[in-house]
Amino acid sequence: MRAVLGIYRALRKRHGSALALVTLQQEWKKTGLRRSDLDTALAELVARQFLLRGEPPAAAYELSWLGERAIHSLRFNTGFGALRDWATLRRARRRRLQPAEPGSSRRRRDDRR
Repeated sequence: MRAVLGIYRALRKRHGSALALVTLQQEWKKTGLRRSDLDTALAELVARQFLLRGEPPAAAYELSWLGERAIHSLRFNTGFGALRDWATLRRARRRRLQPAEPGSSRRRRDDRR
């Protein structure tokens, strides 16, 4: 969530300003995080009403007044906050994918050949 708000902050967006999903995806690549993390963060920000989702053809996310307040209340690049963000991003970038569930060892008779 902080990373998405950080994108709005870095691009100097204020409430009422919207970013297209394509722009968010391009900026998200610079964070080194997974695309699924972006989807999760956007869903959470919309649920908390920090972002307002546009109509599907436009696929833009508008920063709400609550979102702008959240950006101002977050501490970016300040001492301990920067260290904590760095450590969190490092762990997120290095996490491994969960192994897939093993398939059933039982097979039909005609598949055993």
